[in-house]
Amino acid sequence: MLESSYLLALFLTLIIEISTALFLGYREKSQLLSIFFINLITHPAINYILWLNIIFANTINLIVLEIIIILVEWLLLVFVINKNKWRLLVLVLSMNFFSFMTGFLILK
Repeated sequence: MLESSYLLALFLTLIIEISTALFLGYREKSQLLSIFFINLITHPAINYILWLNIIFANTINLIVLEIIIILVEWLLLVFVINKNKWRLLVLVLSMNFFSFMTGFLILK
């Protein structure tokens, strides 16, 4: 059961973040694939860290982890996509906001 809920969370994250990128004008195949593969790295990483710290899980830890993920995704996208770094920051903030809020609303 745990695996299926994780896969659903990963699937929703990918759909939401790629949809956000499309909405913000990122339509090149290489851009979308970059977002897809970066999420395949960062999503399992944050969930594994959260799983390890389940006893100590709290809002502060989650916020700190989200900030770290945002920075990692932003730096990777700046390196891979090589576009305006501030526009990419807006993209990463938007994608993570929408996927985080979706997860928050589903779990509430």
